[in-house]
Amino acid sequence: MEVFPPDPKRAYTAAVITLSDRASSGEYEDLSGPLIQEFLEQEGMIVEESLLLPDGKEALEKALIRLADQREISLILTTGGTGFSERDCTPEATKAVCDRDVPGIPEALRQHSLTITKKAMLSRQTAGIRKHSLIINLPGSPKACKENLEFLFPELFSRHRDFYGDRKRKLGGDKMKKLLAGSLALMLSVALTACGGAKKEETAAESSAVETESSKAETESAKETEKAAEEKKTEVQVFVAASLKNVMEELGAQYERKSSVKLIFPGRFFRKASDTDSGRLCL
Repeated sequence: MEVFPPDPKRAYTAAVITLSDRASSGEYEDLSGPLIQEFLEQEGMIVEESLLLPDGKEALEKALIRLADQREISLILTTGGTGFSERDCTPEATKAVCDRDVPGIPEALRQHSLTITKKAMLSRQTAGIRKHSLIINLPGSPKACKENLEFLFPELFSRHRDFYGDRKRKLGGDKMKKLLAGSLALMLSVALTACGGAKKEETAAESSAVETESSKAETESAKETEKAAEEKKTEVQVFVAASLKNVMEELGAQYERKSSVKLIFPGRFFRKASDTDSGRLCL
């Protein structure tokens, strides 16, 4: 097991979703999405996905749920779909999937935009949190997107660091510990199965030899071999159980110190058959 302390310079993940019927159909080029992606990357974030969807609610809701629940993206930015058209449903889709609203962000963005143009009062953009992902609606105009982003950063990035840090600690104490226990339990099962299978094969071979030669000496030899196989199986059981206990104890100690733990497992549980026979499990 290798233990790595949290990296204070680790990059946060982001996703960009552009909502536009005409851009998605190829009538014109999407300019806002690439602009947002470039800005985020300059701020040190990793843009995991950049999507171009038609206006509407259903497709956007599915994309937001997938990015937040499965990809666990830190920051999801949408652009477009915040106007008065019947197809402009970005705020409604965002509110539908969010667990909590963050009204201060859109209020601040509109207030800032009003110092530039009075048309900002027509914006319906919103923001919210789904699980551990922050979702913010941006305008569809590339110029307005840039103005909003420059206003949000670096203040948003600083606050989002606190929010994301809490998430990492929670995942470390709960989800990661369960995943580790499951992985080690699987390794225990594989080890015992392999050892049991080896013992059965060895016993079957010896039994066949006994029946063929009908020799008392070979019968005794078979019993000794079976006993040795049982002892080796016990050694594997004890070794795996001790390894599981030690790793879990160390994991608990590391999380108490709020460190992150990284376990590196080999591609195969055993290096070769002789390792299994000698009772050594390669962790």
